[in-house]
Formats: sequence, C-alpha cells, structure tokens
Amino acid sequence: MDMATFEGQMRERAVADVKIELAVEKIIEAEGLKPTDEKIEEEYSKITRKYLDIQWMDGTKAEIVVVLDHSGSMALYDKMGQAKLASKYIATGFLGNGSSFDASNVRVGVFTFNTTVQQIYAPTYNPNKTVVYNAISSVSPGGRTAMLDAVYAAINAFSDDESSMKVLYIISDGLDNESVRTAEEVIQKYKSKNIAIHTLAYGIDANRDLLAQMASDTKGTFYDQQETRS
Repeated sequence: MDMATFEGQMRERAVADVKIELAVEKIIEAEGLKPTDEKIEEEYSKITRKYLDIQWMDGTKAEIVVVLDHSGSMALYDKMGQAKLASKYIATGFLGNGSSFDASNVRVGVFTFNTTVQQIYAPTYNPNKTVVYNAISSVSPGGRTAMLDAVYAAINAFSDDESSMKVLYIISDGLDNESVRTAEEVIQKYKSKNIAIHTLAYGIDANRDLLAQMASDTKGTFYDQQETRS
C-alpha cells in the first residue's frame, strides 16, 4: 500500500468518526437514552463496524493519539458523556475487527486535560480495547482548560519512525484559558513532524477559529459538533 492510498484511508476514517457520533446522537434523542446505557454501547459498536471496516494490509504502521477535554464546562449538556464515547471509538476504530486483523502495527495513546495534562493510556502497540475504554470511562469534568499545553505535550507520544502514519485528534469544547504554550508553537511543532491534527469542537463556547486553524495548518480536518440538547 502506498502512502497516498493510506492517507486516503485515514481521511475516510476521520469522516467516519463524525458519522458514527451523529448517528448515535440521533439514537439518544429518539429514544431518550443516556450515553451510559448498554444499548448505546451496542449501537456505537455496530455503527463503528459499518463505517470503519476498512481493509489494511499487514505492515502498514499507524500511530493515533486522542486528546480529550475534561474541563468543568464539559459537564454542561452531557458534553462529557458524548465526548467520552467519541474518544473511545476514535481511539479503537483503527484496530479493525476480527481475529485475523493484525493490530501489532497500530499504536494508540490517550491524553486528557483540564487545568493540567494527564496521560491516561500510554502509547501502546496492539492496545487492549477494554483497557482503553475503562481509562476513558474514568474521566470526569472539572477545572480549567489547558488545551494547547496538552496538544504540545502529546506530540511526545509519537515515535520517531518516519515510515509510520501519525494523526492526533483533539476533542474539546471551550476556549483555552490555562496554557503556557501558544497556538503558533503547537502548529509549528506538528508541522515540523508532519503530523496531522484533527479537531472536534463541542459546544457553543468552543474556540472554533483556533481549532479550525490547527487542523487546516497541519493538513488535518475540523469538525463542528454543534450543541443539540439543552
């Protein structure tokens, strides 16, 4: 598989992540369910398989890092529950389905941030889905928002292997009010490493301009997840 084909698959998966989340939101609204309900987990898994069942050739290397916002404002409108679901399936959606799939070349790491930055799942090849899910499930909202510091720190989760495709996802709802790092520092750092940043903006208070710029400048994709419930 050449790099252009692989990059196309990565972009397709990024689009699929959003389709998955929108589909689950419709289920929640239609049936009055909560994101913790077992039926939501089942539906998320089925939709994930539908949209992310892309065949990968053995030997293709990929590194995925998810950076999840759990600042205090994520408690509003159940944004935290939705963001955690999205994080779970973005983090594990690249692992394929079925025992025949070799995920030994797929490396996943998960960071969270509020006032400080936390690594809740150390970058691991062939990660355990249950352990990833449990780590994300344990996150609760509180504190301020150090998004830029978190993204800057997360770059250290990637290896130096130039043959490996690397992408980062930011799932955030608000304005950065705690970081020491600047947007320019973060963007230049990722550009220098040729790592794409995909951003998902949650809530009416999200800094959409900044998130869109980070994605555009690093050849990633920006998704606007508008609030649908009050």
